[in-house]
Amino acid sequence: EPKPASLTVSTWVREDLFAGFMVNDMERFQNGMNKLDEIIAAAPETPDALAWRAGGKLYLAVRAHEAGDVEKFKQMYAEARKDFDRGAAGLAATPQARGAFHAVRGGTFTLFADRVPEALRREAWMEARDNYQALRDVQKPFFDKLPSHMRGEVLSGLAQASQRLAEPQERWSALVNEMIAALPDSPYAARGKRWI
Repeated sequence: EPKPASLTVSTWVREDLFAGFMVNDMERFQNGMNKLDEIIAAAPETPDALAWRAGGKLYLAVRAHEAGDVEKFKQMYAEARKDFDRGAAGLAATPQARGAFHAVRGGTFTLFADRVPEALRREAWMEARDNYQALRDVQKPFFDKLPSHMRGEVLSGLAQASQRLAEPQERWSALVNEMIAALPDSPYAARGKRWI
């Protein structure tokens, strides 16, 4: 069925894609990818749909890499990059999609950066960091009013990318401490204390 007008792209596809990302339910995952193909066929430059489809292709690339299929990895990774780039190009015309686009791009690179070939890991973690920073910039006027999950994901994503990129400990530990202070009674704070 077509996406109801009242739902965002993220709400429409997230659970299907996460079924693949988290438990390798490829039937549900493919259902989500099919939904994205339909959205993009109707509106080819939809930034958040392109970001989700790119994230799905990144997942397929990682699966190919882990199965030892170098050519399939290269193909899917290139397709993921192409969709991410198309989505980024469309942000000027669709600024309301900016937050969702950066959240999806940053989140999928965070999820899969340690699973790409070693030669690409730094690039992947830089993508995670840069997109979470862009998301935080978009959300700056209302960041403190966002639900704890949204703030926690941004702060922990920035801290994790900083650590993986071997930035000075002061940088990533400051982000973790900010997360602990901003979300004192949350799972993010508990994990942050263990992390420090």
